[in-house]
Amino acid sequence: MRQGLAAVLLCVLAVSAGCSALPGSGGGGTPAAEEVPGIEDGQLENETALLDAHVEAVTETGFAQEIRTNATTVRQGEAIEVSQRQRTRVTAGATEYRYQTVTSGGVATRFIAWGNETIEVRRAEAGGGEPQYQSTDPEDAATLAGRTLLETRLTSAFEVVDVEERENGPDVVTLEVDGLPENNSVFAGQDRIGNVSGFEAELVVDTEGRVHSYAAAAVYDVEGQTGNYEFTFQMTSFEDPGVERPEWADSA
Repeated sequence: MRQGLAAVLLCVLAVSAGCSALPGSGGGGTPAAEEVPGIEDGQLENETALLDAHVEAVTETGFAQEIRTNATTVRQGEAIEVSQRQRTRVTAGATEYRYQTVTSGGVATRFIAWGNETIEVRRAEAGGGEPQYQSTDPEDAATLAGRTLLETRLTSAFEVVDVEERENGPDVVTLEVDGLPENNSVFAGQDRIGNVSGFEAELVVDTEGRVHSYAAAAVYDVEGQTGNYEFTFQMTSFEDPGVERPEWADSA
C-alpha cells in the first residue's frame, strides 16, 4: 500500500485488544485469511458475510470509531478543501450511543447526537450561531457499526496481501485494491466529478470478521480543477466505551 495510506492505518487496537503482534506471513490464501467471513481463495468474495459478522461482533461488545473525509470541491470558481470528522461511541448491545460530526471548509458546523433504543436527540451548531435541537428515530445497530458506509466501498476486487498473527487475539488480515472497482459506488451520482484516477484502498479485518479499518484515496477532476479524496474508517476500541445522556438532550 502507498505510504500515505499506510501512515493513517497504524493499528491503534494493538494495546486495547491485548494483542502481541508477530511478523506478518504475507498474502495469499493462508489458513488465517480463510477464517475471515467472506474471504475465499485470498479474495473478498462475500462482502455481505463480512459485514454481517462485523456488525454482530462489535454490537455485542460495544465500540468506538472515527471516520474522516477530506475532499476538494469548487465554489465560485475556487477550489476549496472540505473535511469532516465523526467520532462515535456505542455501548454493548447498542442500547445507547453518542456521536459528533465536525465539518470545516466554508461554514464550520458541529453536529452532536445522543440516542438509545427509542429516540435520538440532536444538537446542531453552524457558524457560531445558536444551537438548534431536534428529536428523531434512533439509528439502528448496523448503521452505527458503519455498515452503510462500508457496503458501498467493499468489493470482490480486494485481495489479501498480509496476515498478522497475534498471540492474545484474533489474527489480522490486510487486503488491498488498486484502481476503482466497477461496483464501488462512492462517486456514483457526482455529476461534477470526473476522471477518477489513482484510486487505492486498504482494508484491515480480523478472523472474527471485525473491520479494524478501511482507507481510500483518489484524484479526480472537479469543474476543471484537480481534486483530492481521502477517506478513513477506524475502529478505535472494541470495548464498551460508556455513554451518558447529555444535559442538553432535554432541550430537544
